[in-house]
Amino acid sequence: MSKNIIKRAWLITLVSYKNKGKVVSVLKYQKSGNQIFEYVTQLYVNSIYPSDNIAFLKNRGTDGLVNKPRLRIIKGQPVITIGHEPYFFARQVKNLRVYNEKFAWDE
Repeated sequence: MSKNIIKRAWLITLVSYKNKGKVVSVLKYQKSGNQIFEYVTQLYVNSIYPSDNIAFLKNRGTDGLVNKPRLRIIKGQPVITIGHEPYFFARQVKNLRVYNEKFAWDE
């Protein structure tokens, strides 16, 4: 039952009507916006497309996607979203804490 704190990180959550933000990934804050953009896009593709379509879509980039990733600014911070219901939401957070498999952070 140890408590871990990460000072800064990219946090990626899956948000839906039923789930207000399940943490699916934590990445180093040094990753560029482009790297996060690509990573979140791949998470989305892996979650909704059959495996035989993934290689096809990988070669086409985001051109073949119905929902394309978007970069937005919320409260002065860049966030990346992709999907509709559910959707992936990536943003940088501070003081990410993990305790008993529960996450807490400062925006």
